[in-house]
Amino acid sequence: MTEYGQGNSDRPTLSIVIMTKDEALNIDACLESCTFADERIVADTGSTDRTRELAKQHGATVVELDWDGFGQTKGRALELATGDWVLSLDADERIPPALAEEILSTIAKPDADGYELPRRSFFLGHEMRHGGWDRDWVLRLMKRTLFSVSGDTVHEKIIVNGPVRRLYHPLDHHTNPTFAGYLAKIDLYSTLAAEKIAADPNRRAGLAPGIRHGLAAFVKKYLLQRGFLDGTHGALLAVSTGYEKFLRYTKAGLIRSGHAATVSRTRLSVSGHKPSD
Repeated sequence: MTEYGQGNSDRPTLSIVIMTKDEALNIDACLESCTFADERIVADTGSTDRTRELAKQHGATVVELDWDGFGQTKGRALELATGDWVLSLDADERIPPALAEEILSTIAKPDADGYELPRRSFFLGHEMRHGGWDRDWVLRLMKRTLFSVSGDTVHEKIIVNGPVRRLYHPLDHHTNPTFAGYLAKIDLYSTLAAEKIAADPNRRAGLAPGIRHGLAAFVKKYLLQRGFLDGTHGALLAVSTGYEKFLRYTKAGLIRSGHAATVSRTRLSVSGHKPSD
């Protein structure tokens, strides 16, 4: 595969931006998978491990950013890019060679202003083929001047001001290598979602909505989306997804009743498969 930045001055340039916090276990493999880009930027939001050091060893540009929620921070991170095209990547994601080649050929002769990538997700080391994690589509590749990022604290969205099409080859997502790490992320994301729910007077919060949404999420993941076909991993994913929904609404009830201090908001790494809406 031809690496970018080596005799390809007549082609559009590509920047890959990776947001990190304490991603020392992931950043090596992530950066090694995107050497084809003109520019690799690691936007670090307060790592206490060797993330920044390792990124610099790979030749990436490392920029330290203050954390201001997923949406605002990702927006500032992507603004650092200088290429004609920008690819937003998480530290626990990998770009296989086939996808890299497709990205290069696509931006050389684009037929859209943004592209969604099919994502192949691995949960606790197991490729998930059901339960809503089978080839979900993520909008990650955009012309630098034609997109924006929503300001949502969690579940931020990239918005392209033009036509969007889809690529064929998948992006690999090696999320949550341990169940303990996944539970910690559930705690964080459920708290961020609870704050949003509590601030909306039109949304119900508390125990009853928590039970209702939790059960609905479990049924959807395990039965309707056939998570049971993924065996133990599918069951763990369905139960934990329902648990996250239960936490969202019960935490929102606690916040509304004046017990916000009891709802933790410790931020861990910024990558990982966010629990779905």
